[in-house]
Amino acid sequence: MMNHTGALWQYLGTFVLYTLGAVGLIYGAYWYARRSSGLLSGGSNTVDPQVPTLQVESSLPLDPRNTVYVIRSGSERFLIASGEETTLLSKLEPVVSEVPMEEIPVVTETERLEPWFAPPAVPRTVPRRQGFGARFAQSIQWLVSSRLK
Repeated sequence: MMNHTGALWQYLGTFVLYTLGAVGLIYGAYWYARRSSGLLSGGSNTVDPQVPTLQVESSLPLDPRNTVYVIRSGSERFLIASGEETTLLSKLEPVVSEVPMEEIPVVTETERLEPWFAPPAVPRTVPRRQGFGARFAQSIQWLVSSRLK
């Protein structure tokens, strides 16, 4: 028979063990979700060149809560005030390129030379990463096909 102190230590030990196990499972699921197909990061990290991005050119804090920003999107610029609410103050003149278009050198792609000892180039196919649902459906198909044989 165990005394009260032994029972308390046994209870605390199992509580800590199960709590650490649950935290470990949650962290493992989080790590797997971040690693596979960007579930928590909002999709792919590729930037579409057709979609203009917003950039803060400069900012001027007026007081602890109010700031004036110059925001650029492509060649357009905007003056925006931020405080309790964000307001568009004005549209600024577009960005003028400092280098005229005639002076920008045109670079053409040249053929890449391989050394004589290089193995022949084999087009490498990269398997597309499947999501969890596609992998689950494929495993069910494999399971059913193995049972039907």
